[in-house]
Amino acid sequence: MSYFNHFTFSSLITAITTFVLGLFVLFKGRWRRSLYVIFALYSFSIAWWSFCATKFTPDFQDSYLIWGRLLHLGAILIPAFFIHFVFEFLEEKNKKIILPCYLTAGIFLGFNFFTRLFIKGITNKASYSYPTPSIIYPFYFAFFVVCVIFGLYKLFKASLIMTGFKRNQIKYLLWSSLIGYIGGFKNFMILVGLEIFPIYPYGTYAIPIYVLVVTYAILKYRLMDITIALTRAGIFVLVYIPVVFLPFWIAPKFIHTKLYWFPTLLMGILATLGIFIYNKLRRQAESLIRAEELYSHQLLKKAAEGMIRYRSLKELLNLIVHIVCKILKIENAITFLLDENTGDFNLSAVRFKSQYYYLEKLNRDDALVKRLSLLKQPLVYEEVRLKAQEEKDNPKAPIHEIESQMLKLKASLIVPAISKEKLLGFLVLSEKKSKRAYSAEDISTLWALSYQAALAIENALLYQKEKLFLAEQSRRQALADMAPGAAHQFDNRLFAISSIADSLLAILEEIDLENISLEKIKELIPLTIKKLKQIVDETIKGGQITEAILQKAKVKMEFSPTDIVKVIENTISLAKLRRTPQTLDNLPPPEIIFNHPKDLPLLMLCEGPIQDCIENIIDNACDAYVIKTKRFGEYRGIITITLSKKDNYVIIEIYDNGIGIAPENLNKIFTPYFTTKASSEKGVYGKAGLGMWVVRDFIERHKGQITVESEYTKWTKFTIKLPIDFKSE
Repeated sequence: MSYFNHFTFSSLITAITTFVLGLFVLFKGRWRRSLYVIFALYSFSIAWWSFCATKFTPDFQDSYLIWGRLLHLGAILIPAFFIHFVFEFLEEKNKKIILPCYLTAGIFLGFNFFTRLFIKGITNKASYSYPTPSIIYPFYFAFFVVCVIFGLYKLFKASLIMTGFKRNQIKYLLWSSLIGYIGGFKNFMILVGLEIFPIYPYGTYAIPIYVLVVTYAILKYRLMDITIALTRAGIFVLVYIPVVFLPFWIAPKFIHTKLYWFPTLLMGILATLGIFIYNKLRRQAESLIRAEELYSHQLLKKAAEGMIRYRSLKELLNLIVHIVCKILKIENAITFLLDENTGDFNLSAVRFKSQYYYLEKLNRDDALVKRLSLLKQPLVYEEVRLKAQEEKDNPKAPIHEIESQMLKLKASLIVPAISKEKLLGFLVLSEKKSKRAYSAEDISTLWALSYQAALAIENALLYQKEKLFLAEQSRRQALADMAPGAAHQFDNRLFAISSIADSLLAILEEIDLENISLEKIKELIPLTIKKLKQIVDETIKGGQITEAILQKAKVKMEFSPTDIVKVIENTISLAKLRRTPQTLDNLPPPEIIFNHPKDLPLLMLCEGPIQDCIENIIDNACDAYVIKTKRFGEYRGIITITLSKKDNYVIIEIYDNGIGIAPENLNKIFTPYFTTKASSEKGVYGKAGLGMWVVRDFIERHKGQITVESEYTKWTKFTIKLPIDFKSE
């Protein structure tokens, strides 16, 4: 009779796997965490019970019940260790339940070793033997069932409350424990003669699978989804059951023949084929289960590729938090960006700012910032929390501050943006709406996205610096261009004042104060008043010139309530200063007509750039007037600026009757570096082709719009729409 069957083989496999894994977990924890110790004892009790079970072959005899009692040494401790392990895993300290469980187990151990009230003999069957239960045994069975059900209930309840990685770990433990105990229930079934397929005879094989999954859940912080783990385990069992059992099943038929080597050969062939079959089935099953997740990762990668096109830093950061939340179905996301002046990190973008409160700034000396700068790796909250627990005896350890900061930020995951070994910023992600943990694939995809984001951030920063440089450069160039006209106008004012004062002085010097008549006094007083008024008028004109120059000299981008009418009037004054006959090839300047209603509201504007935009358009209109005159002869140049209000916008229309824009160039007018001017020195912005590109950018930064219409050789009209309710950020 062959004693090597499902009962002995499954018990042997269980004993070996649980003992080895118990040792591994114990040394992994280095005796520092009670969780590892309890799990190791739990595994050893299963291993001891399984090892002793291998002795119970069909004709096994145990007159003194030595092996039966040794077997139940492990079996009785299993429920007590399980309860203790569940409480330890859930980080609950409940001695009122744990101590009674150990006490009850101790009582049953007393009955087991010192009486025959627990087991009373051995029952032999065709395929196996088992200890015969006695009067106390049903109470032990009830104790075992209650402990298992209570432990599973605690895990199930915790799975509904916990979130993130902890929830995923609990799911591993819950479902693997359920499978393991259903499989192990076979050992109680045979005591009462129940043989329900497939628990009988294959149930015990579920225990090694259970141990593997539980250990994986304890040791791994970044866990794959429970569905994937169970799928892999299921496919592994389905593939390798034939690999293991078919050779052993047929071995007795060949062991005393010339083909005794055939079962070994068959196992080798099946094991080799099993690897390929398992991998193929696993990939197909996982691709079906994770189709949605893989699709999400593909969307993230496509979004990352498109980030580089963004020039506005604010729009880029808002895009990042938006797409990440939407694609991965995350409750919220925020970004922190490096302030190069202070080295601190400022809150830069929030998905739902009105619903959450966050820290506005993280200091460069903050432990969280230092950890991200040093490791340059994503931070997972569950990993941080577990490390903080290991350092619980050292409350001043930086890991505790990092854990605290992540709690304040509601962070399940933080992904840094690194460029050239420098931390530019970081993305803070809350938990998923599904409460599922971030998978390793999620983190890998987000990590790749962060590199693209870092590159896009650098480009946006460079673009922003270039715009500010161009704006300042254009002001300086405009001031330089305006200097001759302004000096000429100042000379005119001074000459007028000097002439008026000289004429008045000459009149007054001719007066004979001793013989002056009343009639002469009456004649001189009105003349003097008239001359003084002329001086005042010329002084006011000089003051207007000074104000225009000071407005042009402003550089900072500061938004404030502004009267758009005054801005345009000031711009027209500047245009008249710059566009004199000397600057227009000795042509008379075009007439500038300004029409506007009286009830326009104040707009939130950055006055300098808006003034530059309008002045640039007027400047181009003057050039168009000169070109048309040279081609078709002199005509009356007119520039008409009209203000109006429509819906929630103030509309500025700037019309000129110059040469117009050729149809093939009309769509290129706002393209960077595009120009139709012969000289690269032309244009307000001092760099060929940059003018209208920067104009559109300034308008869009005010959340406005600019369009152009033209009929070549006849006219051009620019339309600018500025929102009335725009609020600067």
